[in-house]
Amino acid sequence: HEMSPFRLARGATNTLLFAWVVVALCAPTPGLADNLPGLTVIGVAADGTDVRVLADVATTDSSPTWSPDGEVIAFTATESSGFAFAPGEIHVVPATGGTARRIATGTSPAWSPDGSRIAFGSDRDGNWEIYLMDSGGGGVTRLTDNPADDDRAVWSPDGGRIAFVSWRDGNAEIYVAA
Repeated sequence: HEMSPFRLARGATNTLLFAWVVVALCAPTPGLADNLPGLTVIGVAADGTDVRVLADVATTDSSPTWSPDGEVIAFTATESSGFAFAPGEIHVVPATGGTARRIATGTSPAWSPDGSRIAFGSDRDGNWEIYLMDSGGGGVTRLTDNPADDDRAVWSPDGGRIAFVSWRDGNAEIYVAA
């Protein structure tokens, strides 16, 4: 069921809402051909040392986000061929590194404050909407249902609301579902 979104700000950009500081980040994929885009999830200690690849997947990776307990990183993995991208997939990987596991088709994962759910964007029904799923990838439900594209969800600190970017008025604006 939809949570009755309302507009939070007019003409705002994604940077206003999504300026989170995360030590897991995406960096150029080592060994990828120079003419192909490529990012991979890496971890860096707070002092800038101990740089290492955390997700061992042959994709272009983006949108890494820590689970609230700091144990897992969710990210978007996208296959690329030249500069054409296939639909994204959401993967999770232990924060210490290891084998990434695909949990859903979609992009831009966002953990709920208690770590039990992940909000994400997907066009699985033919239009970009916000979906929710259990942190393990099950129980997927659609949150928004609008002809305009909705994406880039983030949770409120209390977990009671989700802010997202929507093009409902012809340009990117921030809406909140409560």
